[in-house]
Amino acid sequence: MLLLVPHAEGHQEHGTPSRRLYIKEDLTTLVTCKAIGSFPATELEWYFPNGNISILNITKTRSVVSDDNLVDTERTITVLPRKEDHGQNIQCNAYMDGKFVDQAVARLMVYAIPDYVKLTVPEDLQASQRTKVTCIAFNGYPAPLIHWYIGSKNVTANSTLKTSINSTYRYDAESTLIFIPNNFDQGKRLLCQSVQPTIPLELAMNASMVLNISCTWDECIYLSAELGYSPGCWR
Repeated sequence: MLLLVPHAEGHQEHGTPSRRLYIKEDLTTLVTCKAIGSFPATELEWYFPNGNISILNITKTRSVVSDDNLVDTERTITVLPRKEDHGQNIQCNAYMDGKFVDQAVARLMVYAIPDYVKLTVPEDLQASQRTKVTCIAFNGYPAPLIHWYIGSKNVTANSTLKTSINSTYRYDAESTLIFIPNNFDQGKRLLCQSVQPTIPLELAMNASMVLNISCTWDECIYLSAELGYSPGCWR
């Protein structure tokens, strides 16, 4: 007995006992159950213990006689994975002459970007003062990575990252960036970008803000001359 995703990267194929099938959110996916080398032909039935997988189609059972006169049988479902399907089991039962003989079970692992990303920044950013900002990505799979940018400069090396598994067996990721605001960072965009290694970068989730940095009066006079406008200043 095998469960396989014929068109997946690496041609995922698993037999019993329980294994995992990795599929992508909102991407129509075929999952095939295959019984190899039986006589007479095996009848296959899909079973969904949780009852809420998004099934678009179930093909009829198809049997083919192999070279040694045994029969290979397969049956395929078409699913449209959702985040809610993550961790759900799918099961294929095999019967001969109406009697149960075997089963194959797999757990669906649904790749998807986080639901949203939250950026937290102190209200008052002071030039030359050590500052901590945080970014949290919620409910991604696999564990999100978080990249940081100030303008076009990648400052991820100055950050830390920790991940945790939530109640849906997906990942929340929290990153903390430590940086010292520079006068010339005034007006630049602080960007937190949540990405996953298995998902195209263009589907990354972002959160950002424009830096508004307060500086001393002397710094402000100098910076006004350099930038052509006056940032927030204090005496």
